[in-house]
Amino acid sequence: MQHAHEISKSRRSVIILDVLTAAQMRRIELTAFAGGRVTQFDLMELAGRSAADAIDRRYRSRLDVREVHLLCGPGNNGGDGYRAATRLRELGWKVAVWAADIQSAESPASEMRAQWGERGECEPLGALPDAGIKGNPLFVDALFGIGLNRALRPEAAAALAFALRTGPVAAIDLLSGIDADTGCFPQQSEICPAGADFTVTFECAKPGHFLGQGGQLTGELEILPLGLAVERQAQLDTSELIGLWQPSDVPVDLLAKGVAQHKYSHGHVLVVSGPSNHGGAARLAARAALRTGAGLVTVGAPRGALREHAAALDAVMVREMNDPRELTRLLRDRRINVICIGPGLGRDDRARELTLAALDAGRSCVVDADALSAFADTPDQLFGHLDENAVLTPHDGEFARLFRDLAPGLQGEAGGRVEAARIAAARAGATLLLKGACSTIAGAAGRVCLMAATGKHASPWLATAGSGDTLSGIIAGLLAKGAPAGVAAASGAYMLADAARRYGPGFISEDVPAMIPAVLRSLLDRESSAMD
Repeated sequence: MQHAHEISKSRRSVIILDVLTAAQMRRIELTAFAGGRVTQFDLMELAGRSAADAIDRRYRSRLDVREVHLLCGPGNNGGDGYRAATRLRELGWKVAVWAADIQSAESPASEMRAQWGERGECEPLGALPDAGIKGNPLFVDALFGIGLNRALRPEAAAALAFALRTGPVAAIDLLSGIDADTGCFPQQSEICPAGADFTVTFECAKPGHFLGQGGQLTGELEILPLGLAVERQAQLDTSELIGLWQPSDVPVDLLAKGVAQHKYSHGHVLVVSGPSNHGGAARLAARAALRTGAGLVTVGAPRGALREHAAALDAVMVREMNDPRELTRLLRDRRINVICIGPGLGRDDRARELTLAALDAGRSCVVDADALSAFADTPDQLFGHLDENAVLTPHDGEFARLFRDLAPGLQGEAGGRVEAARIAAARAGATLLLKGACSTIAGAAGRVCLMAATGKHASPWLATAGSGDTLSGIIAGLLAKGAPAGVAAASGAYMLADAARRYGPGFISEDVPAMIPAVLRSLLDRESSAMD
């Protein structure tokens, strides 16, 4: 059973699967070895055999010829590959192995290679590109997996590039060359325009399966158990874990509406608007909040923008709000429990003053777009007004303006996006959602989860203006209904991605509110089916 943890305390226990860094995975394995419960050879035997079985299940009926070429590296990943080669032959595949030199004759990988050598020969890895392979055979990448933190050497890079050009590739653990912790693949352009078709990994997913180029190049992912749950629980503190958000983690109990409830039971969101001719972003957020289930939504706008909002909005209310004093007056209505500020706000003194007033009002706040960028020169001023009820939703550019010293992590340096988001959330003292194909959600206390719209769950249609504004509205709607900050942020990212997937080509941000009912219906139906 997968070990799990909670991202946030709430009336609903939200469970997310663990994602392990390469160092954490190694620590777990070493603990198992030290306890004498299992050896490296035992794990290699299990990993190679189970990987082969998974590859056979996926491809046995998909290929005209059951021919497979395994690229085996010099270490543990190569050892998994040798064991997989033996098993695939037992399953009826025509098998060829292309091998890198193994430095140590005492290693488990060397023993696995010797066992394979009793049944079949190995060809030198460097000879693969000139071997004259024809047709569309399957290739298995067992070169380095998660064990590599440097560029591939020319021989390995050439062999992998050939495999990716020639046939479908199944990767054992991780496509070689991708950083297991950051997903960065510096050699992508010279090796492959596309990645693995299928990846099998062990015990838990790794961040690199979802982040950066890894999210694009992993293909379909299958996680195979190694029986190390006891060591995981013993070795890793909850605060160290990275979670992987699942559809089942969305708090559907908050999404439903009871027959005895009324609009004020579901919260009231105030969306703070910018000046005239800049109100579209605020309207996108407002409609998304209302569709998500907030009982009421109001757009607070300066006098010059009232007419354009009133002409475009029906169910959303519009109120005049020119300055912080009028914001304070509007918030005398204690039924307003969430403020969404930033979309189309502007980056002037008014924007900064309104943002600080909103954060000091004792409400949950979603802080996005201009409300973040307005503090590019004075980020500490913003951080001094944040608390655990605030959710920051920056994209990479906004993040870099507020956290300039952490910006290199967005490109895979200094621990990568996960560590950058973790440090940023702690510094800000709030929940932070770092947007991307794989969104990274970090809490002020250090817990992190990934909401991956990658692989078969990819939503490329989200690359359109206004997507972030609708995300802010969805999160505000969830907060209004009582979701904790971390849960609202991760659930909002999931709901937006699902809306884009359901709509498909031609999707634009104005389509989000119309798609939210289908997303909600799917979540509620899934919950109902699980209870039957």
